Amino acid sequence: MNEQTGESGAATGLRITFAIIAAFLVMGFATSFSLWATVLNNHFWSDLMLSEEAMDVFTDSLDVSLEDFILENNPNAHLDLDDEDEITEALVSVVMQDYIELIVEGDRDVNEDRFDEFFDEYGDDLLDGFDGRYSSVRELREECKESFQNKLDEYYDEVKHEDYFELFSNYNSWVRNNIINMAVTGILIVGSFAVLIAIHKNKFRPVRAYGISVTVAQGINLFGWLIMAAVLNMVIEEQSDGTPVVELISDFLLKSMSIILTANVIALILGIVMIVVGVVGAKNHTISTIEE
Repeated sequence: MNEQTGESGAATGLRITFAIIAAFLVMGFATSFSLWATVLNNHFWSDLMLSEEAMDVFTDSLDVSLEDFILENNPNAHLDLDDEDEITEALVSVVMQDYIELIVEGDRDVNEDRFDEFFDEYGDDLLDGFDGRYSSVRELREECKESFQNKLDEYYDEVKHEDYFELFSNYNSWVRNNIINMAVTGILIVGSFAVLIAIHKNKFRPVRAYGISVTVAQGINLFGWLIMAAVLNMVIEEQSDGTPVVELISDFLLKSMSIILTANVIALILGIVMIVVGVVGAKNHTISTIEE
């Protein structure tokens, strides 16, 4: 029994040992969580590519015009697309999502639900534009799906041997490994903390110990992310060529970095709060025990 703390030698030894190990576990968990919340998350890239800003950039860059496309395939069509820009942007969004899923996830199939939603909303307008070539929206929709599926298959055949396609194949492995690392470190942190709480008479001592672990870990993490943010900002300033796509990606990365830094600051503050709560709580518990 430790006479000064009232805790057993095993509890004190485990608290110190677990706190040291927890500092490294917290560093690993926080880093994995930051990556999972940003660049190692398929939704991160989907949100980027399908954002309103991205749709504007892609629509302008591709110079897409539904009226031009329809007239090219149907010279005698009589067009009256009052909402051409809205329809064009909606179509670009549907197409881009399938291309993103092909590159990032390896999914080669057209998402029929998205196509159905698009034609449910705009099918009648498009059908009128083709001036009787199709008997129904359903016929137009099915031909468009088949045509786009062929385009996806052709694109896959073209890019499957490209370096960046292989990179995204590896990327999915990185995503899975990062999630596994986050889950394992998170379970170990919570499990070890629960063990310390169970074996301590003064429950605030483990809180203080893990508060120190979190504070140290997040202090190191924050310092590392600040360096990375500075490097990223420098690279963007040097490499940016001013094109809309590059500017879009740069702004998105910088915004994500700011989110990571904010999250690490919050975690650092949490660690400090845990230390204060642990110190005050442990002291009050000791005083109340002596009085009893």
